[in-house]
Amino acid sequence: MLAKNGESVTLDRMPTAASIIRNRMRSPILNDMIEAISDGKLILLFVPENNVQVPAFLPFVTLQQDRAFTAIVFLNLCGAKAGEGGEIIIDERKLKVAMESAYLAVQMLDYTNSGKLQSANILKPSSKMYTYMITECINRKHSIKMDQAIFNAITYVVSKFFMRTVLGATTSEDSIDTYCMGNCVNPNPGLIHQYVDGWFGEEDYQDIATLITKISEVPQMKSRVGKLTVSNFTESYINMYDAAALLAMEIYPYFVYNVLSVNETTYANNYFHLKNIVGDDGKKLYATLTSTLC
Repeated sequence: MLAKNGESVTLDRMPTAASIIRNRMRSPILNDMIEAISDGKLILLFVPENNVQVPAFLPFVTLQQDRAFTAIVFLNLCGAKAGEGGEIIIDERKLKVAMESAYLAVQMLDYTNSGKLQSANILKPSSKMYTYMITECINRKHSIKMDQAIFNAITYVVSKFFMRTVLGATTSEDSIDTYCMGNCVNPNPGLIHQYVDGWFGEEDYQDIATLITKISEVPQMKSRVGKLTVSNFTESYINMYDAAALLAMEIYPYFVYNVLSVNETTYANNYFHLKNIVGDDGKKLYATLTSTLC
């Protein structure tokens, strides 16, 4: 529906923003993105005002035809408006982040089985930021940080969910365990496994709703999280980080989009809640992704 109501455009229609991205913001993958636009691998879609409203959580989508992947960027979420002489007036920071995130999403799909996403420089900062996002959300209403054993156990299973389901890491179980423990505060591995082993099975990591439900059912965790439900967790999450971060809970490219949005201070999501979570890890992840996948 969105694609049918939109117009595919090039950066020539956004000369001011394109110039700023090239000369001031210096995107390291700008030339790659321009080539992708020319090849039809990256489509910039402008939906006329009052035609169709683009959801805040959907800055881009990826499509597959045969074996080729394409990304469509919805320029309306970048503040795009029709200007004089056919020019599109747009927020250059939001445009840069949306294009880079969409292009990286396609690259991730192209390199799904290559092992490029298994680098420690991707796994470590990604799992750390994601885990803090989720645990901070739970902590806001349930004060899990008041009980370090419970906090570390929840941190561990959230990290494991990210590694297995969101990122789809294929690294060994020992490596995953190391990353998960690394996100905990002064972890006691024996105690953490006492809380987790025997309670969490493979089926409990299938999606965020299943994970949250399981956390609320495990007796030791239930004593702290009380009436935690998927519904009130999701409501709290959106209130903290904005609707733009909704898909970041389960889909890695949208998680990257939200990290990059914080890096560039676009305010597409709730920058003030996310800036301390992302910190320098966001810049490190950006540097690794743009050099590894492009």
